[in-house]
Amino acid sequence: MKKILSALMLSTLSTLTLAGEQTGKVIEIRVTSKTLGGHHTHVRIEGDYLNQPVCVDDVWKMWAIDTDTPAGQAMLSTILAAQMSGKPVTFWGSGSCHPDEPGPQGMEQLIQVGLRS
Repeated sequence: MKKILSALMLSTLSTLTLAGEQTGKVIEIRVTSKTLGGHHTHVRIEGDYLNQPVCVDDVWKMWAIDTDTPAGQAMLSTILAAQMSGKPVTFWGSGSCHPDEPGPQGMEQLIQVGLRS
């Protein structure tokens, strides 16, 4: 049983370390909606993109947010607040590109946004 728990913990930790992370000021926001026939909202920020998945476009390095969901709307509100205040945000991703935004011009699915006061 201990071996199984140890293996589960290691697999969880290795998954977390493969997820993308980036901290910086907001450069660009492209708000759209899948319900309108568009793609997910795209956001780009300054700073080094750590653990970037291979499917992410290496030039634009944008993140995908599903703003048709309450969670996506909350993240967008936080990003807009950061942009208006000029403060940096930290993005944490899923570790893979969003299924609707595949590579080679893909975007990692944003799963958490951090804003410090």
